[in-house]
Amino acid sequence: MPKSINKIFAAIIISLLFVGISALYLVYEDVKNESISKYGEILNIYTNKSADALESFIAEYKSDLEFCASLKDVIDFNSKGKTILDKFYSSRKNYIAAITRIDKDGKIEYTAPYNSEAIGVDVSNQDHNRKVKETKKVIVSDIFKAVQGFKTIAMAYPIMESNGNYKGTLTTLIPFRHISEKFISDINLDKSAIVNLMSSSGLIIFSDNLNQIGKEINTSKNSDLLEKIKQLQKQKRNNKGVFKTEDGDQVFAYSTIQLIDTYWIVALSVPTEIALENMQNFQSKYNLIIISFAISLLLSFIIFVRIRKRYAQENYERQLFFNLVAERTGQIVYDYNYTKGSIGWFGAITELTGFTKEEFSKFSLNDWKNLIKIEDQKLIKHFDEAEEINKTLNIQYRIKKASGEFIYVEDRNVIVEDTKNQTLRIIGTIKDINDQKNAEYTLLKNKEALEELVKQRTLELETLNAELARDIEERKVREFELQIAKDKAVAADKIKSDFLAQISHEIRTPISTMLNFTQLLFDEFKENENETFQIAYNSINSAGKRMIRTIDLILNVSEVQSNSYDYNMEKFNVYNDSIIPLVNEFKAAAKNKNLSLEVFNNTDNTPIVNKDLYSVTQIFANLIDNAIKYTKKGSVKIFIENNENLIVKVTDTGIGISEKYLPSLFEPFTQEETGYTRKFDGTGLGMALVNKYCELNNLKIAVESVKNEGTTFTVTFA
Repeated sequence: MPKSINKIFAAIIISLLFVGISALYLVYEDVKNESISKYGEILNIYTNKSADALESFIAEYKSDLEFCASLKDVIDFNSKGKTILDKFYSSRKNYIAAITRIDKDGKIEYTAPYNSEAIGVDVSNQDHNRKVKETKKVIVSDIFKAVQGFKTIAMAYPIMESNGNYKGTLTTLIPFRHISEKFISDINLDKSAIVNLMSSSGLIIFSDNLNQIGKEINTSKNSDLLEKIKQLQKQKRNNKGVFKTEDGDQVFAYSTIQLIDTYWIVALSVPTEIALENMQNFQSKYNLIIISFAISLLLSFIIFVRIRKRYAQENYERQLFFNLVAERTGQIVYDYNYTKGSIGWFGAITELTGFTKEEFSKFSLNDWKNLIKIEDQKLIKHFDEAEEINKTLNIQYRIKKASGEFIYVEDRNVIVEDTKNQTLRIIGTIKDINDQKNAEYTLLKNKEALEELVKQRTLELETLNAELARDIEERKVREFELQIAKDKAVAADKIKSDFLAQISHEIRTPISTMLNFTQLLFDEFKENENETFQIAYNSINSAGKRMIRTIDLILNVSEVQSNSYDYNMEKFNVYNDSIIPLVNEFKAAAKNKNLSLEVFNNTDNTPIVNKDLYSVTQIFANLIDNAIKYTKKGSVKIFIENNENLIVKVTDTGIGISEKYLPSLFEPFTQEETGYTRKFDGTGLGMALVNKYCELNNLKIAVESVKNEGTTFTVTFA
């Protein structure tokens, strides 16, 4: 076997070994980094969840405190103001330790729960009370130790008159026990995980080591890690992320908690080996792959040695076969040695040249050149100077046969390396292509005629191509315009979704606060039996619930139309789980209109279905709500029947629906009466949502109505 092949094989083995080891190492590192990254993402989910919950809690609590500080009785601080503070404390004593009214000079006027010893105490030197007085803004303090001995934070809110005069401060103490138990402690994933919460000033607000709470982060055993997290947060406010320590022994995630006037940082860290526990199975497979790779290389080497031993014998047999094939195919084969200047001939010599083999065996390279037509001899310069090794040449020239006739031959050769002396050689074949050349000449003449015809057809095609190009350009313009329209539609849909989510939060939060404190005020003053106050309360409560229902309708319709509704199929009892809770919910509304609301269960067995409980309940909620809304007197009745399928009917004695409007009943944003003069409120989304929910649950809905007599909706379960 040629030595060059030995070298190539050795180079391949070394290359495979290097590439294999490198690839296995890169795969291992990639899997390792991916495992750390995925575990870090889990840590980040927990820190984000904790941060979001704590931000929401502080924001809602600030809203409650802001409302309390705005009440006139609290500003003037009379006996009713004390009662308000007592009720504020009693309704929130599960998570606040006290609420204190401090006058503008910094002295305690009142505290709930009441503590006579605290009255008159000057607390103006406390940081949070001092900052409120200076800035007239709400302040959230760092953690500190309260007089009662527990660790707490304070939220202080300025009390301002309508003319802008500062009247004092409302300060509440929130024991950090409540914050840690509800928002921080439960995010510990593993006993080896470490949870820390620190303030913007560098105080440890929460730690697994309770003795560290309230101290500077530089006193912690994890001070280096906490300092690194604090510096990362300072580089980009509101930052959240997953990182490794520089020495790689810790994986940690942190999230910024944006408070009213400051921020906290919650951090969760674990040792790197915990994050890599899931790689144990991969490491076993990794070791198996290395062993298999080594065995494969060893087997390859053994096979190569065996092949090398067989090569000598096969090479001899191949040479005999090569000679036989050359003769049978009518070709001459030659082997020229650059170093020795010798050339060997064999094959179909007589058939191609007309010389006998004995005559031709004495031909040197110059004798062969003398046979080549003079003007073609320049084509065989590769015999005089070796070119690039393994370069294949294909040359056509004319030679003179023994009869004096010139014929075209094709010389195909390659420059190779000699196995014995390691010198360059040319090995080639010579084939008679005279008939082929004659055929080519004939083809050339035909080609010229064909080219003329092609020119004519080309002109015709160019005209057609120009017209086609114009059509394509017009189509591209239309496609571009359609893409722009599609992009606008996608952008509009995203804007709508973002708008609906934002408006839901912005309206729900203040309305919920209004309803809660309206209930508080009603409970406070209901003993006065003031009819005007009762009417005002009912109006506020009704209007607030109407707004929340309107928001729910809009969001539900948007969710269904965008195919993002989360359908949850489950078995439930239509009568017990859906109809009865709705009847109890709407009894008050029916009673306010002097209507009877009745339900009749005429099924022989329990009406169990396998559908989405929420959407099915919303179908009947909208039907019952509309029945009560559009019925002035009489009754609303619900019938549950079971023939071949379960059927629920909602019947009223209301104003009915005209035949003209019935086809548009289930279209969104439509009502039979429109404009500012309409008699009934609503968005026109209820029946559209009912129809969509029926489609989701494979239900059929039908309506029968007579104007001024009543309406019956029939829902059939398939």
